[in-house]
Parts: sequence; structure tokens; C-alpha cells
Amino acid sequence: EKCEFTLGRAFNYRVRSGAVQIGKEAICGDSYIISTLREGKVLAALSDGMGVGEKANLESNAAVRLLENLLNCGFEKEFALSTINSVLLLRSTAETFATLDVIMIDLYDAEVNFVKIGAAPSFIKRGKSVGVIKSNSLPIGILDSLDLVSEQRVLAPKDVLVMVSDGVLELSLHNGGEKWIVDCLSRINDTDPQVIAEKLMNQALTFCRGEPADD
Repeated sequence: EKCEFTLGRAFNYRVRSGAVQIGKEAICGDSYIISTLREGKVLAALSDGMGVGEKANLESNAAVRLLENLLNCGFEKEFALSTINSVLLLRSTAETFATLDVIMIDLYDAEVNFVKIGAAPSFIKRGKSVGVIKSNSLPIGILDSLDLVSEQRVLAPKDVLVMVSDGVLELSLHNGGEKWIVDCLSRINDTDPQVIAEKLMNQALTFCRGEPADD
């Protein structure tokens, strides 16, 4: 007899993720999202709101959630980021801004796109080798227009991407800045992303004796 079936695209790659965050106050002002978009890309976005605590959380959470929604609706990332910039500019008469760190990984060809808006460096670990992705730009929500600069790389299986907020970097400025992260990642042999995240956080906390000055 007749039968019916549905054809669907299968991804060539998959992404495993882990995350850890600690706030200076009860509510962490940094927000992140890790989501698989309908077009077959994994979105990882990290935002650091101005200041710390609840107010910073409202700004950063609004940025990452709006970004996910706009991208899932089919808008290009340039339009999505410009929209978020406009929203933050119009949100209130008070000074409001946030950093936005965006990574988009194509699950078909393993191409990754980095967009950094006032964000801290990111890291790519491949075996013992660790590369650094950085950009000098103002946070989102400060100027009427955004000067977007993106960088593309092609990942290999078992590559590890690490995103951090500036709280991790600032507390370690007297300990080599980003260099300690590179050194730490090069020594880590674990492949579980959650374990890697926790090891980095534990190392960062040793620099401030367990009392971070920032989220």
C-alpha cells in the first residue's frame, strides 16, 4: 500500500556546551544563550550588562534573547544587531549599554563566525594549541550606528571554543591577562565542556581569593 515519509536535513557536526557563572551580587549581570537556530547553526551569545546585579542582568538578558528571536525569524545578524543597538538606545534616558559576544557555528560545514561588540577575547583550543580571537569596539547601545567586524574560521572535530566576560579578564590583569587562560587551556586534557568551564572558573577565583569584583 501507499506510505508517507518525511525527508529532513541531517547535520554533519554537533556541538556540546558547558557554562558557569558567578555574580558579584545575588543576581549575575552577565547573560548567555546557547541555541540551535532553524537554519542549522548554533548560536552562542554572551552579554555583559553595564554594572552588576539585577539592572545589568536586565540589559544583558534582553540583548541575548532578542538576538536569538530575530535570528530565528530569519533576519541577518547585521540587522539583528542593529535592532538591538536601537532598542538599547531607546530603552531609557539613562546611559544604557552592554557588550555582546556572538559565535555562530554552521553544523553543515563547521564554519564559525565571530562578532565582538565591546566583548572580551575568545579562545580556540585545538589539542595543546590555543588561539585568541579579539576585537576593539565599543559596547552596543552607545552610538547610533554599529561598526560590525566579523571574523570567520573553520573548525576541526574536537576543537574547543571558550567565551569569557571581562570579569574573568579584569581580575587577572596582574596575572598575565589573557595569557593565563591560554596557558590553562593548553594544559587541560578534559573534553567535557562543563569540566573545562569549571576548571577555568576555579582558576580565575584563585586570583581574587573567591571574592570577584565583577560578574
